[in-house]
Amino acid sequence: MLDIAKQHRLSIDLDALSHELGCPVVGVVASREDGIEALKDAILTALENPVVPRVKTHFDERIERAERDLRLKEEAEEAARRGD
Repeated sequence: MLDIAKQHRLSIDLDALSHELGCPVVGVVASREDGIEALKDAILTALENPVVPRVKTHFDERIERAERDLRLKEEAEEAARRGD
């Protein structure tokens, strides 16, 4: 889909995208079969060496704050149970 991106004047940094996603990213122009062999190689490598990529989830600040407050409350309750 690199050809489609180029038509829309988009530049895709495949290495940066791969780093951000935590998995290989292969550029392909299927209509010209560009990148197909690299894609096949990446698939075989992934099948031979399966890795679960890290997932970064970003929530609205209100949700992040609520999660942080709940975590702190749980930690305080656990400390109270232990007698800390």
